[in-house]
Amino acid sequence: MAAASLADLLQSRPARRVLVIGVADTEALIAIARALPPDGRLLALEVKAERVARARASLEAAQLASRASVMHGDAFRFLHKVAGPFDLAVLFASPDLQGRGPVGAPTLLARVMPLVPPPGLVVHVDAASGLVRSPAAGSAGVRA
Repeated sequence: MAAASLADLLQSRPARRVLVIGVADTEALIAIARALPPDGRLLALEVKAERVARARASLEAAQLASRASVMHGDAFRFLHKVAGPFDLAVLFASPDLQGRGPVGAPTLLARVMPLVPPPGLVVHVDAASGLVRSPAAGSAGVRA
């Protein structure tokens, strides 16, 4: 499961500021928020309003809303308004992203990378395969 892999990642590589693109997996979102230090912040962007509402409700129920913000909007259109730097960025694969064709994931990655300067890390989570990987790692990854 992606939630456990992401929580492990944050335990081995602490991060104070985390950017998440896509919130379909609210369990993973909760795991990331829980793994943050008390002064940590999570910012998530999601294009679908119903997912935003569900993510916000889940964070509130888990008493994590004070350290996480979920914004409604298309990352392709609004990412330029996000202020970095971030220690970690997590991109969840989705049919919405894949529906943008071959330009989708590389374009989004190109927009995220400047927000996560070294030694920060950008990871990609493919919900279908359960794979969590760094884009620079090619096809290697950690089974979620």
